[in-house]
Amino acid sequence: MSSISTELPAEHEAELHVFGPGYGECLLVHIGHGEWVIVDSCLGPSKSPASLAWLSRIGVDPGTAVKLVVATHWHDDHVRGLAETFVACQNATFVCSSALLSDELMALARDSESTRVRSSSGVDELRAIVEELRKRKRASRQRLLGLGHKYASSNQVLLRRPGHLPCEIWSLSPSSAEFHASLEQFSQILTEHAEDRTRRRIVPPRPNNTAVVLWITIGSRVLLLGADLEERRSGSEGTAAADAGWTAIATSIERPPGAADVYKVAHHGSRNADTDLIWSNLLTQDVTVALTPFHNGSVKLPGLNDCRRILGRAQRAFISAKQARRYKPRNKVVAWAMEGKKPTLSPIPGHIWMRAPADPAKPWAVRLEEDACRLEDFVAA
Repeated sequence: MSSISTELPAEHEAELHVFGPGYGECLLVHIGHGEWVIVDSCLGPSKSPASLAWLSRIGVDPGTAVKLVVATHWHDDHVRGLAETFVACQNATFVCSSALLSDELMALARDSESTRVRSSSGVDELRAIVEELRKRKRASRQRLLGLGHKYASSNQVLLRRPGHLPCEIWSLSPSSAEFHASLEQFSQILTEHAEDRTRRRIVPPRPNNTAVVLWITIGSRVLLLGADLEERRSGSEGTAAADAGWTAIATSIERPPGAADVYKVAHHGSRNADTDLIWSNLLTQDVTVALTPFHNGSVKLPGLNDCRRILGRAQRAFISAKQARRYKPRNKVVAWAMEGKKPTLSPIPGHIWMRAPADPAKPWAVRLEEDACRLEDFVAA
């Protein structure tokens, strides 16, 4: 592991920050020339988004420097604080699956607000983001035809910057099949909500059909950010679906060429988000990988077998927190407060910090802050 001596990256350097305390995930990417991309959100110790706290620490104005704010999906652990993040990034374009701003999900968001449902933060965050998009359109005095956002789908270019340090950002998912499956899921939730007005929480459906996987090229560097995309399997033999999940990405002839030398492991390292095709078709042999843990109730990821499987694939693997902090639901926090206890509302997010020049011959330098560690040390703990 190499140390990183300075905080602010040079214009020609790529940089990836992976934040994740155990419940929550956020990625911050320097794409060169002082420009940044924020992917998802989690909260830091001051209850502010981790990405904004870091940019403030290094003296970067998110209002001008951040070009894209991406919501990979609407699960609570990936979107807490995302609306606040987008409001601060006044020059940024918002990116998500078109299913997340579909009529079906927006109708659910409006209905949950009008009936005072204690909705999941995913619905609340999306509703606030849509309102911010509308404010920006009004401020433009209708010079904007749309709302200032882009829809992510398979093999879609989201950003292209030419020059001596070119950058391209592609979305590799969701596929058309996953998009239509999402609309069916949202319609079903809306129907269930209309029939049961006592529902206190809107829970994202399973499986997750809205996950946005990103492919980022910065000079000759390539980063694959796996979000929470899972493999889709069906039938008694568990055959992988050809038009969804990682198989659809890895076998596509329309995706951008090349192989990634950094991989943010999908879905906290779980087995259902892995396939041999990722490692053979999308990654270099000496890839550096990073992942975040997940701890909520009885669900703990990655498991021991997950870690061993990843370590068998990559020699350089890091996880953002050695001791994953368990998520504390709000009702439990309130109960503790009434009992005079002192719960930790916002644990310090673990932090993996990676930096490299555009020259792919030079390795990524890695710095581990807070509770981040090598994956083999996580296994030992």
